[in-house]
Amino acid sequence: MSQVLQHPRVFTFVKGESKGDGSMKSLLGGKGANLCQMARNGVN
Repeated sequence: MSQVLQHPRVFTFVKGESKGDGSMKSLLGGKGANLCQMARNGVN
């Protein structure tokens, strides 16, 4: 049986903490990537 590695489908958007960033546009889409980046920067 082979294993398929998958990216997590749920990303946190907590002030100052995010599992994603602005470089993940292909996975998260433009809005999701920007939300991750803003959360990392502490914008709420």
